[in-house]
Amino acid sequence: MSDKPRILIDIDGVLVNFLKRYAEYYFKDTGKFVNWHNIDNYDLRLSMPTLTKYKYLYDPEFYTGIDFLPGAISTIDKLYEDQYLVQFVTAAVTKESMVAKFDLLSRTFSWFHIEKNWMVLSRKQLLFIPNSVIIDDNPHFFEESQLRYNICFAWEHNKHLRGRVNLYTDNWLEIYSFIRSLK
Repeated sequence: MSDKPRILIDIDGVLVNFLKRYAEYYFKDTGKFVNWHNIDNYDLRLSMPTLTKYKYLYDPEFYTGIDFLPGAISTIDKLYEDQYLVQFVTAAVTKESMVAKFDLLSRTFSWFHIEKNWMVLSRKQLLFIPNSVIIDDNPHFFEESQLRYNICFAWEHNKHLRGRVNLYTDNWLEIYSFIRSLK
């Protein structure tokens, strides 16, 4: 595995449809509909004005039944089968969300082991791992990224990205092809 790049994958907005889930919770909580397709700012409070930051991430059921993004599971499984070191990288937000994400990954990927495939960080921008690829959707991350290969998972909130990215897409097959092309 050492000659292949390490694959670092964000969870929210890359593996699962975090925006849709947040909009669903917001509607249940307030009765106000927010079209998650049109959320154009990474700070969700701008689209959901009465939202308290991280409010729904304290709910241990938030990730139960969340939608996976099309092609994510099969592509990540294929990368693992192709002998890439796949690691899920997430920011530490709440204890409840960390436990729920761990449970989600454990149920979804039979090969997932916390010691090998999981990283919880306070700031992903501090990552410096030679020969690695990161797949993330946070536009602020890419403005400071020190990684060689940066793939930005495309959403409305990052369409005006000014950071350094090697690939901007919402298609997991394109992500797979890009990674396979790296030497």
